[in-house]
Amino acid sequence: MATGLPVTECLNRLAAVTGRPADEAANIWAGTTGLTLTGALNVEAGILVQADWVPATQAANIRAGTTGLPLAGALNVLAP
Repeated sequence: MATGLPVTECLNRLAAVTGRPADEAANIWAGTTGLTLTGALNVEAGILVQADWVPATQAANIRAGTTGLPLAGALNVLAP
């Protein structure tokens, strides 16, 4: 199982920013604005229809090509 950085630090790394809250960094990474963390991660995972959105952890696993990892674990796969 992937370990490493906490969620907010992973998202800041993925967004190439520092010191941003998790939802803001996720929006920067996904190229969106004003979405929740869950919304931004779904968009980044390619799930664009809000009615189809999955929980943040599942969206991160989809994007990382993994299954069953906690949110931080999946994001650490993407931002080693």
